[in-house]
Amino acid sequence: MHTGERERMRISSGELCGYFQTKSYIGVRILTEFLCLEFEELLVMPHC
Repeated sequence: MHTGERERMRISSGELCGYFQTKSYIGVRILTEFLCLEFEELLVMPHC
């Protein structure tokens, strides 16, 4: 394996890790916002 190939593989794997971290972060944010909205609706609803 040439040095250039090894370097390219290392960079691509690093980019993949960053990509998945970003995807999971966005997913968690969306989930959190959704839960907050649901919770607010429950609080606003009049209690019977």
